[in-house]
Amino acid sequence: MTKPAGEKVPKQMQSKFEEITALTDAFCDQYLNTEYAELSRQLTAVLCRLQPSPLVKGQPKSWACGIVHALGKVNNLYSHYQPPYMKVSELCQLFGVAQKTATAKSKQIRQLMNMHEMNVNWCLPSQREKHPLIQLASFERKLEIQRKGYLKRTDRLY
Repeated sequence: MTKPAGEKVPKQMQSKFEEITALTDAFCDQYLNTEYAELSRQLTAVLCRLQPSPLVKGQPKSWACGIVHALGKVNNLYSHYQPPYMKVSELCQLFGVAQKTATAKSKQIRQLMNMHEMNVNWCLPSQREKHPLIQLASFERKLEIQRKGYLKRTDRLY
């Protein structure tokens, strides 16, 4: 079976990729959802392709926890206002990783990948429609169409 293009990794990183994604897949399947599992695999693959890869040093479970933590930070996993929800301490406990280690790995990943709440690239697919930048782009596009006179009078935004 051929891997998706986003999951191709150098041969020397293949075993590390498989170790980490086995942990993130199992965790996401049990506690989160398939979207988190897919984004975790994609992020792990990208980190494996970096030269030099930060995943070379450190325990696979620390990196797996850091990857899910980083994605959780971007996608408001730690906010009880939207599901899925999980406390940072719970995430770390379930991975068997110290919270200080997990947050350090997460911070390193977020800095390397320029990950933050406003970065659409690491947003869960189900959250993209609600993402502020996508809503803004959609609104700006509608305004541009309206300015050009393509919308009917009843479709006007203002």
